[in-house]
Amino acid sequence: MHLSLRKVSALRIAILVSALCAGLGTVAAQNRIVVPRLGVPTFQHLTRNSGYIFSGTVKSVSMLEPDSLNSIGSIKITFHVENAVRGVRKGQMLVVREWAGLWESGEHYRVGERVALFLFRPGKLGLTSPVGGVLGRFPLDPYGRVLLNREHIAAISTDPVLAGRWQGRSRISWKEFSLGIRRELQAY
Repeated sequence: MHLSLRKVSALRIAILVSALCAGLGTVAAQNRIVVPRLGVPTFQHLTRNSGYIFSGTVKSVSMLEPDSLNSIGSIKITFHVENAVRGVRKGQMLVVREWAGLWESGEHYRVGERVALFLFRPGKLGLTSPVGGVLGRFPLDPYGRVLLNREHIAAISTDPVLAGRWQGRSRISWKEFSLGIRRELQAY
């Protein structure tokens, strides 16, 4: 039987996602993960479930091939932290690893890109990802302002702490954005 590389990759992704989902209940019970109601993640969900919250610039991106049959491919991303809120320090060079399957699904970082991120703490395999998927990743404009898309605005509009504060806005200064994050952390 001959399977194409694409089918094998899809199968590996399906197996890994199933395994990750099966373990999520255990992780949620151990770490008090906030699960959003009605399928709409809130800003509160992003903030409370993040191990790392910061804005920074992507300095390097490289593929790490699996080194054994029991390991998985990953992407190593190095960020220069410009603004730190949780789990990092301003000026730090933060190196994280993401599962290569995220990249196959279209999530990429580019060298020089400026982003604000809400990342899970690395798990047992040393991998992380943005909390809430694309909702945990905010592009920054050339002036360092946080850009909000429709999904970000929806998450913020349902948030009990921030609802109404940023209504109708598509960009927010880092100072105002980080203040909102700190308000969320205090409300916790």
